[in-house]
Amino acid sequence: MRISSSGKASQSYTEQFTRDIMYTMLNITPSSIQYAHKSVLEATSPRLHKDLSHQFAIYEKDVVTKNISTYFALHNIQFITEDNLKVQTEGELLTYVGKDLVSKEIKKYELKFRLNGTKLYLSGFGEVINEEEDAE
Repeated sequence: MRISSSGKASQSYTEQFTRDIMYTMLNITPSSIQYAHKSVLEATSPRLHKDLSHQFAIYEKDVVTKNISTYFALHNIQFITEDNLKVQTEGELLTYVGKDLVSKEIKKYELKFRLNGTKLYLSGFGEVINEEEDAE
């Protein structure tokens, strides 16, 4: 894993970081949500901490009070930009309320990163909505 002098992260570095982020953000249980919150903040650009912390607090309350658990099985990582700082992932997201499976979906997410010296930071994360599905 390396960072080039031109500010390009190696694919292996970005891929490992992406797997860690996806696992931490989307494999959630009521007992792991606080750890996930802390870990994701550590891997995120400091300028996003306030907004992300607020969103996590809302999500955490929901996860704990409704006993929600999610599990994500990563199937694919696609590099979008040549500098390897923007990727799209695809995988299966399972959602449980208590012990009951309530949702099983194939989901796509886009992650954006930025380099600060030799450290990669998450600077954007969102679900990719399939435009064909929206048209139906």
